[in-house]
Amino acid sequence: MLAQGYPVTIAAGGVSMVPFLWPGTSLRVVPCSPSSLVVGDVALFDRPGDILIAHRVVGSSDEALLFRGDSCLLPDGNVIHQLVVGKVVAASWGPLSYSVDGFCARSYRWFLFHLSPLSYLFNHALAWVWAKCIRLRSRIINYLRR
Repeated sequence: MLAQGYPVTIAAGGVSMVPFLWPGTSLRVVPCSPSSLVVGDVALFDRPGDILIAHRVVGSSDEALLFRGDSCLLPDGNVIHQLVVGKVVAASWGPLSYSVDGFCARSYRWFLFHLSPLSYLFNHALAWVWAKCIRLRSRIINYLRR
């Protein structure tokens, strides 16, 4: 659908973008030109032999973009422009819907790039808590099913 110019909604999986995007978050993705992406934008790209990945742009050149998940220490590596699928413009998680380019997102982006080592620890702590909550929830459900 994106290739024909239509926006799509997909579900996020994984914890590489926590706390900005949680697992299960619905992402609104619109087609875009890779050259229109700037550092700080969240974009969707195709990793050959893998799934679609939504990560933040952390660098760019004429031929490729550099992506990194918010809770990842290392970048994904250079992604050539042909593998960029679209730009994430909005997200919704449960009853909460928000613009990825809104004030909160821009503030978080500033925090992320100006205090990078601190944000890495903050994101990892939140991801760890999230994983523990998911495991605890599963244990409670399994216990109640007995």
